[in-house]
Amino acid sequence: MGHDIRYLAIESAKWYDLMDVDVVVAKSPNGMAYFDMLRECKRMGKKIIIDHDDNLHETTRTNPAHIGLSHEAMRKTVEDCFGFADHIIYSTDALQKYYMPYHEGIASTVINNGWNPIIQPFMPVPKIEDKIRFIWRGSMHHLDDIGSIASYINELAEDESCDVAMLGIQDFIMAYLFPKVKTKE
Repeated sequence: MGHDIRYLAIESAKWYDLMDVDVVVAKSPNGMAYFDMLRECKRMGKKIIIDHDDNLHETTRTNPAHIGLSHEAMRKTVEDCFGFADHIIYSTDALQKYYMPYHEGIASTVINNGWNPIIQPFMPVPKIEDKIRFIWRGSMHHLDDIGSIASYINELAEDESCDVAMLGIQDFIMAYLFPKVKTKE
């Protein structure tokens, strides 16, 4: 189609990487590296879209980024990065409402995460075999959530009529919390 898309790590991107770019999409920008890069992009006349899908002001202690994001200076960079945006995309209405005061006058849109039954209606999937499948995919940040039903998941894993798959949890934690779940075939 004649368009070029580049994925750049903010920590190593330089101004000359963006010379022939028209639009910059920044994913949940936070920190001085993002701030400096977005400021330079704005100075260069680039259009900036921020894709913001997490509340970086209210992370829980189970989030590995909590210590860094809980500092007031880091929160300030999140807020200041909004000022460079030409448009902001949020993943939920609640997130848009929460951050609206930080970017008055800058347009924003909600593009919901995940499955939406209106946009993607349920379609029956033909069974390949008569097994119940339980698949969980999440980051370590959601360990408290999934850990709360660990005994149930282990019971499912022992049941011959079930297949259990879990992705995104480190092996040593799988061995401790979910010893009945096979992690590798």
